[in-house]
Amino acid sequence: MNAVQNRLSGEIDIKPTRRLEEQTKEHERAIIELKRVRNSLLNVSNLPPEVLGNIFRWNVVPRDDFWGLEVMSYSFLLVCHHWFEVASRTPELWSFWGTTLKEWKWFCHHSGSTPLDLALDEYTDNGSFDASLRDVLRDFATRDAIRRVHLRVGDSEFLSSVVSSLTVHDEEFRPNSMVSFILLNVGITPFDLSEFFACYRFPNLRHLELINFTTTRFDHLTSRTGALTTLSLNSAPPSPAPTTSELLSILVSNPTLQEVSLSVGAASKPEGNGSPSRVPLHDLKKLDLSGGVRDVIGVLNRLDHPRKMEMCLGLYKCAIGDSSKVIGPFLRDYTGRRGKPPNGLGLFVSQCGNTICHNIGDVDVLDPSTPVWSRVAWFGSVEICLNETPPKDLVEREILDFLSYLPEDEVTYLHAFKEPVATAAISARFPNIRALRFVETALHAILDRGGDREIFPSLQHVFLDRVVVDDCNWSPFTSSLAHRASSGNRLDTLEIVCSSHMCTGVVEDIRNVVRHLLIHYLDMQPPCPFNKCPKP
Repeated sequence: MNAVQNRLSGEIDIKPTRRLEEQTKEHERAIIELKRVRNSLLNVSNLPPEVLGNIFRWNVVPRDDFWGLEVMSYSFLLVCHHWFEVASRTPELWSFWGTTLKEWKWFCHHSGSTPLDLALDEYTDNGSFDASLRDVLRDFATRDAIRRVHLRVGDSEFLSSVVSSLTVHDEEFRPNSMVSFILLNVGITPFDLSEFFACYRFPNLRHLELINFTTTRFDHLTSRTGALTTLSLNSAPPSPAPTTSELLSILVSNPTLQEVSLSVGAASKPEGNGSPSRVPLHDLKKLDLSGGVRDVIGVLNRLDHPRKMEMCLGLYKCAIGDSSKVIGPFLRDYTGRRGKPPNGLGLFVSQCGNTICHNIGDVDVLDPSTPVWSRVAWFGSVEICLNETPPKDLVEREILDFLSYLPEDEVTYLHAFKEPVATAAISARFPNIRALRFVETALHAILDRGGDREIFPSLQHVFLDRVVVDDCNWSPFTSSLAHRASSGNRLDTLEIVCSSHMCTGVVEDIRNVVRHLLIHYLDMQPPCPFNKCPKP
């Protein structure tokens, strides 16, 4: 009432106006304070030196494989004097010297007492590995200040100079810092590591990968290691591969192994049963094993591995019947451990000369929108090298005997490379196959395999990848598809990748007898508008 009277009398009530002004000022002060806080947070120079140094470290030190510094990795040194001082007092920044001798010389005097991540990627000795650099490396090795060693070198003598500088000739020496040792000798001459391993014990070594090396003994991997998670050995003559008993001893001594890539050699005399009956490798995720077929199966039969494990086997010195009789029972146990896959199993079958390849995997999806290479997750690979190239009928029988150990109701996908070996017999063995993929296969070889309803009765999808079509003549194939459709088993999806030239008429004929047609021409030309295609 008073406010109304004041207005009527011409007087002004200033209390609401003052209140609004005060609120506005408080709001402005709050905005200023927020800006100040934000600016202080954005100003990384206000961060404690240890926090700022840790940020720098994540920009420089590689996390996993470290084959090179990122471009401008140390550019923060040029920002300001404060950042340079912080970096100079952060020894962790200098634990990685780069991957060349030139970078080693520049960084080696900044490391201090920080454990070293040593990497080298040089194919020749450029003469710069001098005595001063060798002394620095020997000092780090003596102080047990080397954490990881990753060397990829093409000159064996140069590699010998580097590794000898890391060798400590002290029987009491126990390096606890080293967690990873990778040596890739990409030169022609193998490199002898016998002396290096004779001088070292690796109680905390996690990763060991050696390529193109020789050694006089393998017991250092049993008595001098114990915590390996990754082990990859690719030795070269005259160093023999570890025998079955030696290999089992290595696996027993490192129960934490997750990835194993090894060759197994034949013993010069019969071996005893020094190893336990079963080797527990419950953390194993990947096994890559090669050697004579009976030596490999001798290792496999002693492993107690987890239910799901990726496996790659290379079997040599095989005779007809070896693959089915020797490896077949293991294959049945291996696939049975994984359980029944929801979309079935996929098969890859290929025969080239005296080598037969089989892959086994879980079928994920067959949706054409999914890339072909990701439709099957391959988890098992078996490569069989026969002593000689047998007649085709014996090869096909060998393949079928091998596949007889797979559950016939679960196989739903077949991938054949070039010559579609035994596909008709595979159809009879696995009637639930829904998808076929042929790669670089002659089209006439496919016609009798997948054209009639009686062959692959459950077939829904066909993928043709770079198939060979004589004289661009697709008519026998289209007639085969038409016959299949008329028999009541019309193909759902036909996918053609980078095929021989197709005319418009061929495309239309195929569209009439399949539900979905997908053509990926890549660098090839699209269908021509002529009814009769010229030769390419």
